Amino acid sequence: MMMNQESLQVQRSCQTHPDQVIMGICLKTDCTSPNRLVCFNCLISDSIHTSHSQNVVALNQITNEGKCFGNWPQDEEGQAVKYLLQSLSKIKSHEDIDKIFSDFKKKLNTQIDIVQSDVKRVYDEQYLHTSKFVNNLEKEYNNIYTLGRIIDLLKELEKGNLNDQEFYLNVNSFLVSDERKSQMSTLREIVKQEGSKDFLSFDQKLFDGCSEKCIQSIKQFGDSFKSASSFNSIDLEIAQVKQPQTVTLAKDQSGIKFTQTSHSVVYCNKPLSYGMYKIKVRMDSYTSGCYVIGLEREANKITSNYWGQGYPACCIICKAQDAISMVTNTVNEYIGHHLVAGKIMNIEICLKKNIFTIGVEGTNVAYQLSNFTFAENEQWRLFFNNYSGAPCSFTLLSSIYSEFI
Repeated sequence: MMMNQESLQVQRSCQTHPDQVIMGICLKTDCTSPNRLVCFNCLISDSIHTSHSQNVVALNQITNEGKCFGNWPQDEEGQAVKYLLQSLSKIKSHEDIDKIFSDFKKKLNTQIDIVQSDVKRVYDEQYLHTSKFVNNLEKEYNNIYTLGRIIDLLKELEKGNLNDQEFYLNVNSFLVSDERKSQMSTLREIVKQEGSKDFLSFDQKLFDGCSEKCIQSIKQFGDSFKSASSFNSIDLEIAQVKQPQTVTLAKDQSGIKFTQTSHSVVYCNKPLSYGMYKIKVRMDSYTSGCYVIGLEREANKITSNYWGQGYPACCIICKAQDAISMVTNTVNEYIGHHLVAGKIMNIEICLKKNIFTIGVEGTNVAYQLSNFTFAENEQWRLFFNNYSGAPCSFTLLSSIYSEFI
């Protein structure tokens, strides 16, 4: 039985602004306003609701059956389960998958037929001109470079009709004759006039290279689909740079705790896939100095200093950030203003959609990607760099991953 997806319709005037119709409901647990139902004016003039407008759910995002397509639930566990259910709901049946691949094959075959027709059309257009040029060139080439005259001289030498000196003179005469010089001049003229033009050719190596890329792209999708079965896919390992011996990793029921007592780097244990990651990291303790979170190319994981090399990265303690890639979404405010022991950072990454954000739960401040594009098929790792070397401890609480975006 299908659920009715029509939006909830409530025609009611706002208690605070009677000339306005309510458009949302505040679902913040500890809201102190006497009115939960709000209109547009409430959101811009009521200091209580304005301070937590992210907790107001629009009525047009709620169905008659109580399902919400907007910002509900607002607790961490509910959001995680909702996201997981949304991801799982996109998994196709066998019939859907067959249709997707059938449509893909049709599109692929259609494009191949178009390219094949274009090649034949160009071939037909150039064939007459190309064949004429080839015939003329071949005729002049054969006239100049045929060794028929040399063969005749060898036969006469063999019969005794020529001695060695006469054979030598005749060969020299053949090579430097005026007729031969004239023929070579004609050949040069043909090449000069016609040789610079584009002639029909088919680069088999280029074709093989393109077809191999196409095959590899399809194979890559298959490989990425296989890896999409895990929704808690992030694990950590210690990078063998800086001082790896000063890092400890410990797993328990809360997650993966990593403690760094000096300048060291921790990163995810394998390159990121191309789906969406939603990661929660809690700061357990920190003393002072810079701490950098970012993404580094897989190819540079051994040689990188994990800060300031033109890749997405930012210091979560101070304002320092890679100027070409990460910007804050607020003015004169940064993550370090809100990050204290026990606070949770939310990290979202989607290479396919060029998304990388780092924010603090319960605040509006976040760093987000700017002036940077992840290149197709380039591999990246999420890293945590204790840049200053001051003792610190974090816990990777959860990571949800979905290929179905």
